[in-house]
Amino acid sequence: MTIVETMWPETRPRAELHDEVNRLSQERITAHAAMVELRNVGDLENNDDYHRAVRVVEMLDAQLVRVRSMLASSSDGWSIHSDDPGRAHEGSIVTVSFDDNVDDVTLIHVGDPTQEPFVGVETCSPDSPLGQAILGSSVGERLVPPS
Repeated sequence: MTIVETMWPETRPRAELHDEVNRLSQERITAHAAMVELRNVGDLENNDDYHRAVRVVEMLDAQLVRVRSMLASSSDGWSIHSDDPGRAHEGSIVTVSFDDNVDDVTLIHVGDPTQEPFVGVETCSPDSPLGQAILGSSVGERLVPPS
């Protein structure tokens, strides 16, 4: 397994992140209410407004997971930061190629597995063998798959 790319969350003050969680939560409440109302309009197959509303709720869920992950990974007054920014850490989303096939890659979020439906990519626990293999890895590093 080879790490192809790592996405790093930005660094922001915790208070700002808490404000963003509150704002996104309120937006999600409003969007979910609109989605429920549109669901009751009629035939869901032909209800484009409902499907757009579902996508908005899903997008807000993903943003909430990202910000909450930043907060959970924070140990001081700032969100995720690293003394070694070239390495994967909890909360990272990495692109992994298995069997050295760079045309066949998988996005993996290293974090709370219960958040997978909201992140939108496969999630592995940092305590799992795969998570342990990914944590601390850097782009281009070849890893031995966990057994």
